Amino acid sequence: MSIARFVPLLICGGLLHSAKRQESAPKAAVAPAATSAAKVDLKLLVVGATDAKAAVGAAEAAKRRGGDAGARTRDYVDFLKSEFTTVRAADRDHFDQKLVGDADVVLLDWSQSEVDLDHFATLASPIGPRDEWKAPTVLLGSAGLLLGVPWQLKGGFG
Repeated sequence: MSIARFVPLLICGGLLHSAKRQESAPKAAVAPAATSAAKVDLKLLVVGATDAKAAVGAAEAAKRRGGDAGARTRDYVDFLKSEFTTVRAADRDHFDQKLVGDADVVLLDWSQSEVDLDHFATLASPIGPRDEWKAPTVLLGSAGLLLGVPWQLKGGFG
């Protein structure tokens, strides 16, 4: 499915909304109302921490937050399942690009508390090389900052 067929994704106050453009009508697509019972027809793949032991530093960060590293991913999946037709989760630390499959959009959640920042300059991309990545992607948490290093993206932080 071509990315041109989708309305851009918008993240507002922690809520993710998107809608498929209607093929027959030239009108702009509108995100569903919060009270709508209909789900948006998109297949999402949430790539995040699924096991506190899998992420470097996640166990310590989880203790500080009073939870586990996979809780955030589960929360995203639970919420998104109420809004979208298909939502799957994949472990970021053991991710294989074949898992994208027929997903229309991939959400990558990556926190600075889950990486060893002493090795920031040598971070590897959890979703593979930039040239091989073709899926429309929403970057959550610190994913934009952390993915910028291995993908050599221009930009800054601070």
